[in-house]
Amino acid sequence: MGNSEDKSITVKVNVWKKGNNFTIYAIYSPPNNKPDFISLYVTCKTILIGDFNAHSPKWGYKDNNTAGKEMEDLLNTSDLELLHNDTHPSTYLRFNGAQTTPDLLLVCSNISANSKRIILDDPGSGHRPVIAKITLTQQQRILDPYIRTSWNFKKANWRSFTDMLEETYIKKE
Repeated sequence: MGNSEDKSITVKVNVWKKGNNFTIYAIYSPPNNKPDFISLYVTCKTILIGDFNAHSPKWGYKDNNTAGKEMEDLLNTSDLELLHNDTHPSTYLRFNGAQTTPDLLLVCSNISANSKRIILDDPGSGHRPVIAKITLTQQQRILDPYIRTSWNFKKANWRSFTDMLEETYIKKE
C-alpha cells in the first residue's frame, strides 16, 4: 500500500459478474501494523476482505489499536460498509480459548443489500475463513458513477465547527 510503515500484503483482483466489473482487494495486515488505505481505488463495486488485525469495539474488540483506527477512518471517509453481525461466530480462535474477529468484509454501500458475509468452520489454522457472497439477479446491473464521493474528517476544521455549533446553540437559548 502507500506508506513505508505499512507492512500489509494486498492482492487486487477484477472479477466480472453479469456485466459488472467488481474490484476485490484481499488484504493481510500483520499485527501492530499501521495500514495505509490511500492507494485503494474505491468504486461502487469494491470489496475488501481479509485479516486486518484491526481492533475496534465496532466489531467486537474491547480496545482500539492503530489498525482499527485506520479501518474506522476508511469506513468514515468512503462508501464502504462493514458487514458484521455480533451474533456471527468470531473468526480467530486463540489457543487459550479467546476469540476475536480480525477477518473483516467491507463492501460498497450500493451492493451491501445484495451482499452476505459467510463464516466457514475452522480448517485447523485457528482462522475461520470469511466468504463474500454477492447476489445479483439476471437483469441487475450496478451503474458505476464517474464521481467518487469521500470525506476526509482528519482535515476538517473542527475548531470552526465547534464555534459554529456553540454560536448556534447559544443563540437558541
